[in-house]
Amino acid sequence: RNEAELNVFYDYIILYRKIENKRCIINWTLQSPKAINQGNQQVVKALEKASFAILRLDENLRDGAIKVTNVINKKELLLIDKSLNRSDKEGCFFICSLLDMGNYVMTSGGGIPIDPNSDGGKEI
Repeated sequence: RNEAELNVFYDYIILYRKIENKRCIINWTLQSPKAINQGNQQVVKALEKASFAILRLDENLRDGAIKVTNVINKKELLLIDKSLNRSDKEGCFFICSLLDMGNYVMTSGGGIPIDPNSDGGKEI
């Protein structure tokens, strides 16, 4: 397995797997309230509401921004991801967990790029 695949697997465990009808991340925040502060509160809340996404990387913009379309719900979004921006993958798809930060979205850190000309990309 490669690192991107493992990150997606870890996302599933932390962000989507439920114990007693609550996501693991929510159980963690309930058990560790002192770990949440003004510096990380927005990110923690976004992690609690994370959603699975298949993004089409439409256009690289300045300062690490990328114009993307979530192909699941057809919404255009502004993604901030400096590493993905530098990789210059315009036109590719990116499977990831998406965090809504208000004016923009970001990934949880893990994701799998899919070439649109690959068998998987053609299916999307």
